[in-house]
Amino acid sequence: MKLLRKFDEDLKPMIEREVHGNRDALDNIQTRWKKLKEDILMTAQEEAHKRASMVKKNLHNWERRRELILQQEEFDNEARIRLQEIDDEIKVWKAKKQGRKKQGIPSKCYKSLRHSLHATPPPPRKWSKLQHNTTTPYRCWNTTE
Repeated sequence: MKLLRKFDEDLKPMIEREVHGNRDALDNIQTRWKKLKEDILMTAQEEAHKRASMVKKNLHNWERRRELILQQEEFDNEARIRLQEIDDEIKVWKAKKQGRKKQGIPSKCYKSLRHSLHATPPPPRKWSKLQHNTTTPYRCWNTTE
């Protein structure tokens, strides 16, 4: 959000200059927009990497605690309760890790953000192809009759 606010503040004087015809070839709206996109993509990439590493770190810590409890020779009720709580936490962290994979959020989400910033239409789907085929007129290639 800080990047967007700064971009908005820098954009107002540029618009005024371009309206009056004083356009700078090196410092204009397009070059600023490109730099803003690159900055947003880099911050998003860093944040995604931090989130992915945090999930891995917490999962590793809970698995290590579980191994320490399993190394004990005697299990009392308290150790079993702790083991059950640890297993629950491991399930939660594994679900978070799998959820990231299912949602299509890779640790480096550069590609997905790059496509969201560009105004490109989505690729054609099966339904749109079917609809296009039904709307085009039928052509009879065998016209010998």
